[in-house]
Amino acid sequence: MALETLQSRRVNARYATHLAACLSAFVSWSILHNFPHPSKLVHSPRHIADQLIKYVEYLYREGRAFSVAKLTVLSLQNKYRHLKGNLQAAWDLLVTWQLELPLRMRTPMPEDILWGLFSTAMMFAFVWDRSHVRDWLGFGIGMITMFWGLLRPGELYRLSTRLIQTVGATAYAPARALLVVERAKNQRTMGKSQIAIVSHVVVFRWLNWLTASLQPKELLFRGGGQKIRRLMAQCLERLSIPLNVFTPASFRAGGATALFVSGTEVARLGLIGRWRSTASLDHYIQEAASTMVSLSLPPTALQVTRKLVSDSSFLRHPPLAPALATIRLLRRQHG
Repeated sequence: MALETLQSRRVNARYATHLAACLSAFVSWSILHNFPHPSKLVHSPRHIADQLIKYVEYLYREGRAFSVAKLTVLSLQNKYRHLKGNLQAAWDLLVTWQLELPLRMRTPMPEDILWGLFSTAMMFAFVWDRSHVRDWLGFGIGMITMFWGLLRPGELYRLSTRLIQTVGATAYAPARALLVVERAKNQRTMGKSQIAIVSHVVVFRWLNWLTASLQPKELLFRGGGQKIRRLMAQCLERLSIPLNVFTPASFRAGGATALFVSGTEVARLGLIGRWRSTASLDHYIQEAASTMVSLSLPPTALQVTRKLVSDSSFLRHPPLAPALATIRLLRRQHG
């Protein structure tokens, strides 16, 4: 019974569904193209690997998502455990594919654009859209937390108050926020619970201010990908920044690039950002940095953003009143 419980917990239900779907698609493709059923080849790693390579090449030619190919390889290793370590040729092909992928889905966000978005979100919260003040506060503070904590978007969506601990400055260490990251993308290799550390003083102040008024199970940002993209689009429009440049994944990429450019060594960056491989991080950060250098935004957008940031220096500190009292006051003023 205990063995069955552990086995069932090895892969969560949602991930298992994705694996099963990709494996089913591989089986269907094999039959349709007159290849042997994969189950008949599992005792011959070389033959199953050859057939898998043909399928990966097919997905590439058809313009399918890279994630589908990767999940297909993982699905075989998950179902037939003895194949793990015997599909290196397929993994090598995936690495070649990955190196060709454009960085558009995670274009690194420059630091000045980050603070422009934060300032805009705070203006929505305190002035322009007080009826949704809590959403805007969670979004604004969530953005700078993702950037400086190197969080993936999905990690922010699951971050509740009980997973955040703020530690004040001492004579020997600066103030910092410790974030417990649950169900991380790389939990299989890095652990189900991981720690992200945010040492940026402005992020610490706002996190400490907001979480002090929240219930333990209350989420920092109440919503998922669709909501964060909607709020992000409103802020980008205010700054005259094209909507197709940045995505929620841009915050982690931007934070990693900012730390790298400021002199943080790749090995330490890998520890802070919880990357499994420094080799993949090195490629990631070099490409991200070069993309940021070549990033071209409309001059108007840069002027608007920099002026807003300059005029919003007071936002380096949250209000003196507690967050809950501030939220209630702003809602009453709106009503």
